[in-house]
Amino acid sequence: MSTVEAATIDARGRDTRSINQDIRQAIADGAPAIDVLHPGSRHNLAVGILEPARITFRGDVGYFCGGLSDGLDISRGVDSSSPTQSVDLQRAVNESQRRGVAIYGFYSPSIVAAANPALVSNAQSSLLRLSEETGGLAFFQGTGAPVSFQPFIRELDTSLQKQAALTFLSTHLSKGFHKLEVKSSTPGVRVAYPSGYVR
Repeated sequence: MSTVEAATIDARGRDTRSINQDIRQAIADGAPAIDVLHPGSRHNLAVGILEPARITFRGDVGYFCGGLSDGLDISRGVDSSSPTQSVDLQRAVNESQRRGVAIYGFYSPSIVAAANPALVSNAQSSLLRLSEETGGLAFFQGTGAPVSFQPFIRELDTSLQKQAALTFLSTHLSKGFHKLEVKSSTPGVRVAYPSGYVR
């Protein structure tokens, strides 16, 4: 009996389309895991992947990495997809915080996922946690697929146009993750920011 090995894709010197074609081919070939080396901060990598896949990017990626993908990883069972139990979600939060990446997510479930209340709850809660803890935003329209993404895109565009860079010198002596809080002195102003930083 032959087993399919994990796939390794070297993105160095290649365009996004050919990299994504190789990712899709590796998924079609049944690769249990895919490592993408040297992504080079390219945008739109692994976009629109609807099949179950475990993809790891070894390096920095650009915007919309893994965008328009379908659902949670439930390969370890539905319970493991809980926002408090998922090791993959925690890893994504940690890496995003370490790299200073804000995650903006749109929730739009498949027909199968929308029919399972446990998956809906886990998916929305996970997306909310990932977005809030990295300083981004999560967009929902009830528990089903949105009629249109346009309101989400408009709000996201407005949010991105109102960004400000805030820097400070940490005097914390301990290494690791440290929580922070950012408030506006103007009443009614909502500030989205990462839940902390890594020293």
